[in-house]
Amino acid sequence: MRLWAESLWCLFFPKRCIVCNRPLVGGERYLCIPCRADMPYSYQWCYKEGAAEESFSAKVPLERQYSLFFYRDNYKKIIYAIKYASSTRLARVMGRELGERIGGNSSIDYIVPVPLHWRRKLKRGYNQSQLIAEGILQGMNSCTDAKLPRMASGSLRRCRFTQTQTAKDKESRALNVQNAFALSGREYEGLYDAHILLVDDVLTTGATLQACALLLHSHYRCRISIATLAYDE
Repeated sequence: MRLWAESLWCLFFPKRCIVCNRPLVGGERYLCIPCRADMPYSYQWCYKEGAAEESFSAKVPLERQYSLFFYRDNYKKIIYAIKYASSTRLARVMGRELGERIGGNSSIDYIVPVPLHWRRKLKRGYNQSQLIAEGILQGMNSCTDAKLPRMASGSLRRCRFTQTQTAKDKESRALNVQNAFALSGREYEGLYDAHILLVDDVLTTGATLQACALLLHSHYRCRISIATLAYDE
């Protein structure tokens, strides 16, 4: 009965590709086959030198940068759907895809999603970075039997409500997140000298990720890598 009802619903209200809005057919999930084939993958998991390393190195040495795809054209709609259209399952699915590419060959000990301010999380209902991080962990788990990283979601908190970064330039973004983050009251002993993977939805100027990385690196003397679904060149 349930399958019949779902089939009837899809007949009149077909699911559509997030990128091109074409109705999806059997076997397609979120993206149609042509859009999936044209996905602008970054392939940053294939090589050590990431595009963000130079901007990070002044304050926080960056071990690795992982981004699934380039933030361009209609593929930006993936991030929009995750952040503003409650596509929570999509966040985990895309995160899992990135986690499968990061694989089990990394030395990551902990995964830390960039926190949301409680006001924004209350309005949105979820933290998209947390969902992406959970997907990454699932993806890593699917391709290795080695020891997996642990989640340390509570190690950072967003202590100041900030305006959205979307329309700001590089300097304004840095000022906007200045003193916006703090370490949580709980001490995470395992983070000392560990390798931490910081997770966010999109990497643009890196201001948010740098602010979080600086806090963790200065307190825990840890190594930092970053992972985002999208990278804005």
